[in-house]
Amino acid sequence: MVSGFSKKSVFRKIQKPSVLVLPPYDLNANGGFSPEIQDILETNFSNNFEIILINFPFKKLIQVPYQNVYDKKYCKLISEKINVDFIIMSKIDLKDILKQNKKWDLNFRVYNVKENQQIASKLKGKDLSYDQIEDKIQNNYQILVDEMSGFKK
Repeated sequence: MVSGFSKKSVFRKIQKPSVLVLPPYDLNANGGFSPEIQDILETNFSNNFEIILINFPFKKLIQVPYQNVYDKKYCKLISEKINVDFIIMSKIDLKDILKQNKKWDLNFRVYNVKENQQIASKLKGKDLSYDQIEDKIQNNYQILVDEMSGFKK
């Protein structure tokens, strides 16, 4: 025993949770004007030392529905193909497709794959512009990280 620590406690590695970010549930995704929620989150998560971001595995998810997923019951096939601890799902609702200055409602869900538990995130917004959505995620993505660490172990 050195400095009050046993060898087991010195060499015990703390496991960071792995995270997969799905494309947003967006009924207007083909319009080409929706915010890139997945890209914004992945960029911010890649700089976070508390989690391991899984690069989106397009090849592994061939023939697996991953678009417009916003509930844990649709994550089963994804979690069978990808070994991941958490799946982040997002949903954006466009207020009026005909308006020039488009506004969206933004919501997130965090799914703990191992525990099969899902929560509605505190990170959300109403009537946000494209730039406001980007700013909100960049300034508040830590909420999602904290929610992942807050799940029962």
